[in-house]
Amino acid sequence: MPELLDLVADGREAIAERRYKDGYRLLAAAAADSELSPDDYERLGWSSYYTDAIAQNVPHFERAYAGYLAEGREAAAAAVAVQIAHEYTSVRLQKAIGSGWLSRAERLLEGKEEHPAHGYLQLQRGLESLKANDFDAAARQGAEAERIGRELGDSGLELRGRQRRAVALIGRGDIDEGRLLLNEVNAAAYS
Repeated sequence: MPELLDLVADGREAIAERRYKDGYRLLAAAAADSELSPDDYERLGWSSYYTDAIAQNVPHFERAYAGYLAEGREAAAAAVAVQIAHEYTSVRLQKAIGSGWLSRAERLLEGKEEHPAHGYLQLQRGLESLKANDFDAAARQGAEAERIGRELGDSGLELRGRQRRAVALIGRGDIDEGRLLLNEVNAAAYS
């Protein structure tokens, strides 16, 4: 058991230090021998993007989702559901499954206090609106994600919302305004 705890602790530390490949390897080894916490399954999902095991992100996110629900952490489950929806809709091109996951996220967030998951849901909705060439809706959804990120102190969400809004503005022909917003996002990313 101490070896398992060491694997988990070392994996968490590696991911916190942005050594994602090491973190993934350590947590995956721990998961092979024991059940992990939902947070650790989510860490596995995110860190898989930096490894050759990227195809494993959805199973890790699904285990995180189930664990969060079992613990009564509905907002965390909703946030993971949005990411799963993105994977199915935008990456795997399985839109029906992705739509189902997005509906789960919406249901979990309905009537709840505002949480970053509400913003990530808006980002995903904005991406879908862009694909449908509904640039006005995408701009609104991006602006809403940006607002939620700003008010809740999630700068990554705020910037992604601004980026989504910028792309929507460019798509509808407001090129100069959209480009200025993209330049602002780029400047923030490099500072």
